[in-house]
Amino acid sequence: MWFSKPSVLVIDDDTSIGILAKARLSTHDKYKVVLASNAFDGLKLVNNNNPALIILDWVMPGMNDLDVLKQIKNDPNTAHIPILMLTGKNLVGEIEDAFACRCYRLYNQTA
Repeated sequence: MWFSKPSVLVIDDDTSIGILAKARLSTHDKYKVVLASNAFDGLKLVNNNNPALIILDWVMPGMNDLDVLKQIKNDPNTAHIPILMLTGKNLVGEIEDAFACRCYRLYNQTA
């Protein structure tokens, strides 16, 4: 087991989002929040551990985050993990693509 508390993995290159998520979720004392500042580190943490939830930024340098979402959801060991995606995108086709890849929820950061 990764931690004694269920863990939430935040994968976002914007450190302020990670800090905000950690501050909000840590106040409940029910979750351990782990931060990854890029998709590659995030995938390593997902594959080596068992987070209860993943909060994933859509746009990050180095890897398309729909590819990250697909990798997680196509792996039988991680497919069960719900993923909340954060995005500034609002094009209908892009949003549909995320749900087609089994994104649990999508939150628009500009709304």
